[in-house]
Amino acid sequence: MLNGPDNLLELRDFSLTLKRKKTPLPLLKGLSFSLRPGESMAIVGESGCGKTLTARSIMKLYDERSFEVSGGQILFKGRDILGLSEAELRGLRGKQMAMIFQEPMTALNPVFTIGDQIEEALSLHLDMGKKESLMRAVELLEQVGIPEAEYRIHSYPHELSGGMRQRAMIAMAISCNPTLLIADEPTTALDVTVQAQIMELLERLREEIGMALILVTHDLGIVWSVAERVIIMYAGYIVENSPVNDLFKDPLHPYTQGLLRSIPQQDVYKWKDKGRRRLDPIPGNVPAMDQLGPGCPFRPRCPKEMKVCKEILPPLTGVNGSDLREVRCHLYP
Repeated sequence: MLNGPDNLLELRDFSLTLKRKKTPLPLLKGLSFSLRPGESMAIVGESGCGKTLTARSIMKLYDERSFEVSGGQILFKGRDILGLSEAELRGLRGKQMAMIFQEPMTALNPVFTIGDQIEEALSLHLDMGKKESLMRAVELLEQVGIPEAEYRIHSYPHELSGGMRQRAMIAMAISCNPTLLIADEPTTALDVTVQAQIMELLERLREEIGMALILVTHDLGIVWSVAERVIIMYAGYIVENSPVNDLFKDPLHPYTQGLLRSIPQQDVYKWKDKGRRRLDPIPGNVPAMDQLGPGCPFRPRCPKEMKVCKEILPPLTGVNGSDLREVRCHLYP
């Protein structure tokens, strides 16, 4: 992890546990990473690995009746958000950090127009009047590429296509020019053409506004063109943290290698396995969190399993004495 006073965001050994009557269930385990101002990062992993819960934890959007922090800190601009009051968090969310949720149809309020929902954020955080916020809402819809913006602000979510709803969600998220934008599976249920448009839009907005971006996705194929750094998660752990170029050219963890082997070959990166043509899926299934034993959680599916993997959980360590690349694997002592 790259530590330093100039980091916008830092997770320091953060752990989150599900409350249960008998035995609490650890879900996120010792997460440590940092994000610089303006940097773009992708958090990648299969369903159930903890990536969405990590994203929601950064904004403290988990139910404290069901979850509890079992260790660590989440620092945003040097402040531990875990210790902030709900009033302080309301002032932070939307204004300084914003999130695009996975399903825009359920994230948008169906009984309010798109314009009303954008205006609410502008009124709350920037104290804009009705006329000024309406003009700003039109500008935002135009900025995210929605045609006839003056007409569309009066539309309800069900009157928009999936791609336009996602653009409206992005307009709401950037309305107050946040310094951090978290996008949770922003291309889910969209066709390939619209997926590409949404990813290009996020990258363009990041450069225009100067915000940092965290992209949560299960698809390594869309990461290359957007992220500067990639975090690979498995069973609630970070198993690899790497600059995007290094990860695609020389993936270290067997799980990362398996993810790359299971997607169509890309011409943009030159991994040593580039000559292959066959897609090789990772055998087995992601284990349930309450079924993890000692040792490496990926061991039952790993083609490079060793005896030590069954007995000892490998630490997340820097490679070749550097913290630019980190991997959780006994292959890299």
